[in-house]
Amino acid sequence: MRLALLAIAAASVWAQTPDIHGTVLEQGPNTPLAGAEVALYEFIPNGDTLDARLFKTISTDARGAFSFQPGHLGDFRIEVSKPGYVTQENGPRNPGGPVYKLQIFLDETRPAQEFGFTLMMPSSLTGRVVDEDRKPVAN
Repeated sequence: MRLALLAIAAASVWAQTPDIHGTVLEQGPNTPLAGAEVALYEFIPNGDTLDARLFKTISTDARGAFSFQPGHLGDFRIEVSKPGYVTQENGPRNPGGPVYKLQIFLDETRPAQEFGFTLMMPSSLTGRVVDEDRKPVAN
């Protein structure tokens, strides 16, 4: 009996606290992106469905880092966004909305997970085309 209690106590000491953390970088210079909004939603059973409920929203720090400790295992969704930024995959299709939406499942085998996200700021190039005499070229 004492051995079983000792084993349970040791397991609880070694049990890892549920944790979701990571970084957000700016594509191109691959530098940390401070001030990106990271929202964590948890899925709550509601009859035969699961409802997404906002758990917490935080901003990335100067290192582009974020971290959530939900306090329990379960199904979650993480959303990452920053005004003016997009991903290479989605382009400017959803201005102002979340750029990334990622489903996460924390369980006993993976209570802590780390993620990396890359956002880019779209840009444009303007100018004019001229010939060797510096005269504008039509069309």
